[in-house]
Amino acid sequence: MPARINSSHWLQTAPDFSSDAVTLPARAEIAILGAGVMASALAYWLARRGQSPLAVERNPIPSAGATGRSGGLHATGPNHAYATAIERFGRASAREIFAATILNQQLLEDVLAREAIDADYAVTGFLSLAARADEVETLRASARELSADGFPAEGLDRDAAGGFE
Repeated sequence: MPARINSSHWLQTAPDFSSDAVTLPARAEIAILGAGVMASALAYWLARRGQSPLAVERNPIPSAGATGRSGGLHATGPNHAYATAIERFGRASAREIFAATILNQQLLEDVLAREAIDADYAVTGFLSLAARADEVETLRASARELSADGFPAEGLDRDAAGGFE
């Protein structure tokens, strides 16, 4: 697949898959639409429980949709700053969402180890950057709230953040 602007490393380096037409079975007990990270995880766990799921993907390769565009990132936390998630969903729900994403990372590590998959996977943490003054305060509040809820977090000023390579 040729390199594209805004294309992930996965999509640029994915192996070629056969695009020949495949005859699908007339019936499937469980059909899963898609072959991104969520659909693949669902198929995996169903198969581990003795089911025979059928994954149907419209793209020529697995993870060529949203998963591929995100590079297969497995992020921690909600899709909002933690302080914003607390405002929108309440502290208990925000805490549960954050904890669930940590559990998801642990499950992924377990699957990679169990299946002996060399995915070059690493949990490196994350860095949220602010472009505006209001974002700075939201991120500072998020770091405080994460720490208060028992999650490791640190707020950095511009000079401290500039030390990352």
